[in-house]
Amino acid sequence: MMEFRILITAISFLVIGLTGCSTTYKYVAPTSQAGLQCVTQCLSMKNTCRDRELENARAAKQVCEKKSAEEYFECKTSTDEEFFQCQVEAREDFYACLKYASDRSSCYEEECEEKDCYERRCREYANFRFCDNDYRECYQQCGGVVEVMK
Repeated sequence: MMEFRILITAISFLVIGLTGCSTTYKYVAPTSQAGLQCVTQCLSMKNTCRDRELENARAAKQVCEKKSAEEYFECKTSTDEEFFQCQVEAREDFYACLKYASDRSSCYEEECEEKDCYERRCREYANFRFCDNDYRECYQQCGGVVEVMK
């Protein structure tokens, strides 16, 4: 039972250490064996929740990256076509000016600008807030105490 309590306490400090600059919590383990086993189940549910959130974040990032690549390709294709069309028209206008203008020195070939296309940056952001809130609630229902540190 003592090793189990040490494990729960170590896990509690690990949770506190991983929270960074946000609100931190102090976890006081339940005193009963049933309470300690209950907390272990809470931790298991929390880990499952976090794994699901990570998977959702990865999937959302993949969707974002795919959409970003498609938008970039569409932009690049459109921009290339517009640039090519502009060059053709500028050349035709220039040759028409040379052919028909009384003052050929006023003829110039218009420069075409190629528009820039950018790929959107996608981030993988998992929101563990609900997992952590549920864990704290579960921890307390098991007889543990959760104290807000800051």
